[in-house]
Amino acid sequence: MFNGIEIRVLAEDVILHPASVLVLKYAQSLHGADKEVATVANLAVKNMPMTNQHSLFPAPAGVAADALLFLGVGPLHQFGYRQIREFARRALLVTFQEMSNAYEVALTLHGPGYGLDELEAFESEVAGLLDAVREGHVPEALSRITFVERSARRARMMQAELDRLHESARPSGQGSTRIPDIERLRSVGYDSSAKSHAFVAMPFNGDLEDHYDYAILPSVRGRGLLCERVDQQKFTGDVIEYMKGRISSATILLAEVSSRNPNVYLEIGFAWGRSIPTVLICRENSEDLAFDIRSQRVIRYGRIKDLEAKLNAELGDLLPPR
Repeated sequence: MFNGIEIRVLAEDVILHPASVLVLKYAQSLHGADKEVATVANLAVKNMPMTNQHSLFPAPAGVAADALLFLGVGPLHQFGYRQIREFARRALLVTFQEMSNAYEVALTLHGPGYGLDELEAFESEVAGLLDAVREGHVPEALSRITFVERSARRARMMQAELDRLHESARPSGQGSTRIPDIERLRSVGYDSSAKSHAFVAMPFNGDLEDHYDYAILPSVRGRGLLCERVDQQKFTGDVIEYMKGRISSATILLAEVSSRNPNVYLEIGFAWGRSIPTVLICRENSEDLAFDIRSQRVIRYGRIKDLEAKLNAELGDLLPPR
C-alpha cells in the first residue's frame, strides 16, 4: 500500500481484467495492447484524442473494464521515459477529473514493445503514478492501481520492483505505507534517456524471446546499462530515425545474426558507420551468415545458459565494471 492505495501487477490479458477504468495511450496511431483493445471494443480512430487531450469511452463492448480512457500523446518515437512518467501522472489526474467514483485503475506497461528498457520504463510509470498521489490528484474512492501484463516473466520483474519499493518506504502508522522518498523515483524518467545503454539488434520471433529475456537482458543490465531494442517488423520513417538516434548514443550494440534478417543487418551497418562497438552472436548450428559478417568475430552459442556465460565474459572484457 502506498498512502492507502494498493499498486499491484497481474499476469493476465488486459481485455479480460475488470476495473473501473482501463487507461491506454493513443500515440497518434494505435500500437500493441492499445490497438488490440481498441479493435475489440470497435473504437473508431476518428474518436481518438489528439496530443494532450483524452477520450473516455464508457461501457466498452468486449472489454471487462467499466470504461476505457485513452490519453493522447505524441508519436511513438517521441514517447520516451520522461513521457511515460507524465502519461502515468495524467492517467490518475484525468481519472480524478472524469471518474471521481473510480475504485480501480488498470494500466499496461509502455515502452518495451518499441525499444525501451523494460525496468526503466516501469519505474518511470510507477514514479508518475506516485507523482499524482503526492499531488492529491486521485479519485477519493480509489483503492487499487493494477498493471496488467500478458508476459509472465515481465510481470514477475515488475512485481519484484514493486516489492523493492515497498521495502524502501517507511510505515505510516495507519496500516498503509508512505510513498518511498528515494533518489531513484525522484529522477527516473527525467534522466533516463541520457543513461548509458546497449542497443540489441535481433529478429522478433518466439524462437529467440527466451534468449533475450534470460541471457541478453540480464547480461546487459548486469553491466549497469539500460537494454533497448526496436520491436518493429518494418523499418520506415520515424522508426528508422529513432533507431539511428539510439544506436548513435549506445555504448555497445549486440546483434543476433543467426538468420539473414534485413533489419538486423541495417542496424549493424549503421553501428559500424558510427564506430559503435559491436558484439555479434550466432547459434552454433547456423551457417547462414552474410558475406560481410563471416569475416567478423562471431560468438557462437548453444543453450541459453551458454549464451549468458559467453556474453558476460565478452561484456566484462569490453566494458568497465559498474
